[in-house]
Parts: sequence; structure tokens; C-alpha cells
Amino acid sequence: MELETWYETYDAVERALKWRVGKPQLVSLAAMYHRRGKSFDEAEWKAIRNEWNRQTKWYSFARGQAYYLLYPALLDASDRMREMERLQSAYNQLVTVGFPRGAFTYMAARYVESESHVERAALLYKQLKKTYRFVATPDDIPFVLLVMKRTWGVEEALETIQQYVDAFQAIRLKKGNERLWLAQLFAAAEGNFSNERVERFIEEQRTLERVGERFEAKQYPFVGMLALVELTEKEKDEWVEHYERLTSREQLRSLRSFALWIALEQTVDVTKGEVEWMISTIVEMMHEAQSAAIATYAAIF
Repeated sequence: MELETWYETYDAVERALKWRVGKPQLVSLAAMYHRRGKSFDEAEWKAIRNEWNRQTKWYSFARGQAYYLLYPALLDASDRMREMERLQSAYNQLVTVGFPRGAFTYMAARYVESESHVERAALLYKQLKKTYRFVATPDDIPFVLLVMKRTWGVEEALETIQQYVDAFQAIRLKKGNERLWLAQLFAAAEGNFSNERVERFIEEQRTLERVGERFEAKQYPFVGMLALVELTEKEKDEWVEHYERLTSREQLRSLRSFALWIALEQTVDVTKGEVEWMISTIVEMMHEAQSAAIATYAAIF
């Protein structure tokens, strides 16, 4: 879909919801609809929201930021009532094994596959909290679920994440949650440590500079995604053009982190390739995670 169609989708979402949610959520929802090639339908939105409210308690986390994180799954479901029940059940499973209640645990509920998947993810999260004290936080929970989609043991997954963290420390990436996100992204996508992928990450820092963005911690996951999709030089030129067009207009001028991802979606089909499940999921998750982080911490991730 053309960029002009993205703006039309954004305008439709804004007209319906601008007094209910913040601008980051509006951008995230517009990107979600655009990614699916769908137009925003206010009646459909209200119907899904009303049914969700009917199934949840008024004081539940589910009615706040979590709803916007779950909405893509509800929109895609052929049987929405069953999907709502599945998500609530998955969330309860996550809480039962020790994950904290909150929006990011609801986001992770989308990726639950089985009871053993949840238990393995919980063990990995506990190890990350122990190993990376004060760095591993609830916004790592969705990544942990994605990492443990692979059929590997907790120790093997942790060792791979640690290898990536060590490699990123060696190239002087700042210690913090973004570096840990990046390590988990590569571990989930590759299934093992790949020095070639780290070298690709270093090269892609220059790609970010082509749009005038400084290479800083908040951009680590995006540069990591560039290292995974491996754009050609022609595609990089197209990405730059899309980014400049997106940020030339008011809707994204103050949300450039979102524009990076939306421009990437315009440039290449991120749902294809050997890591398709990871790439398509991460692109969507990053939009939502940025919105959640802004709403929760009042700062752009």
C-alpha cells in the first residue's frame, strides 16, 4: 500500500479515537491496519471493545494499555470470543508461573503456545532477572516468550543471549534494556550465536545515519532488524525516501522512531524470509511496545 493510504488510515483512526488515546497509540493502530491492508472500521472497533469489556472486570489491566496491545490478535481472529478466552487463559497461565501482572504480560499472552512453553519462558525470565539485575524488566517478557518458541533449553537460550550481550559490549553498545532486547531478538531469530550477524549490525549503523538519525540506545532494536532483513542498496534508497516522506508531515514529525519501522514496512515485505515469523512479529511488537513505553514511562522508547 502507498504512503498516502497510510495517511488516510491514520486520519480515520484519529477522527474516531483521538480523544481516547494518545498520538503514539494512534500511529501504532494506523500502522497495524496498514500492515494488514485493511481500512479502519469504527463500528468493528466498538464491537470488539464492547465485547472485551463485557468479558473483563472494570479494574483489570486488560481494559487499559493492554487492550491496545491485544487488539491486533482480536482483529485477526476468525472467532473473536474464543480468542478473547484464549488470551485471558494465556495471561492467567503467565501470572500463575510468576510473571508480573501488567500490560507487557498481556502482550506476551499473544505468543503463548503451551503450558511447557510458559514454564520454560518463566525460567528464562527468572535467569535474566538474576543475571541482568536492574536491566531485565517487564518489557522483556514478550521477547522471552518469542525466544522460547524455539525448542531449546533454558540454559542454551541464556548462553546464546549472553554471547550476544558480550559481543555488543565489545563494540561498546550501552548497557541497558535496549541492548538486552537486541540480544534476545538475535537469539530468537538465529537460534544460536552468529558473529556474522553482529558484523552486519555494525554495518547497518551507517544505514541509520543516512536519514540523519543518531545511533543511540533507543535505535538498537531497529538497527538489529535491518541486520536481519538485509536490504539491498536499492531498497535502502527506497527506505530513505519513504522515511523522509513520512517525517515531512505532522503525523510522524515528532515520532521518528515509529517512522523508521513504517518506512521499512513500505520498502520490503517483512513477512517473507527464513526468519519470517520473528520479523513480522517483532515489527508489530515494536510499534506496540513503543506505544506502551510512552504511555507507561512518558518517554519514547
